[in-house]
Amino acid sequence: MTQNLVAMRKDTANIIADDPWTIVIWREGRTPDDAEITQTFTGRLTPHGARGVPLALTPSGMAGETPVSRYGWVLLAEWDIDDLLTNDEVRATQDSTSIARVFSIFYAAQYGYKWEAICDERQG
Repeated sequence: MTQNLVAMRKDTANIIADDPWTIVIWREGRTPDDAEITQTFTGRLTPHGARGVPLALTPSGMAGETPVSRYGWVLLAEWDIDDLLTNDEVRATQDSTSIARVFSIFYAAQYGYKWEAICDERQG
């Protein structure tokens, strides 16, 4: 393992430690006989558009109303957790405020030093 990879993993851990969220991932089994899958870890959620692009955009009407956008949230997690998959349910609680939110994973990617997932917030 290179020095650079170790430094990037440490940076990721420091970013998460600045504003930690307790994350519970829930996934249904593939068949009715399979048990559900859950994993719990500490990560960080921040509200962002997918690289500046909203997940959905409702066009403005004829009267010149402002268009309504729905932006995603980015989940940052350390590299050594189990796989994150599209459509996994994310139940997140911010450690400092105890605010709880529920998301669905829209897209997830693993790098050598972190996991990143774009999440769509569920209203409930």
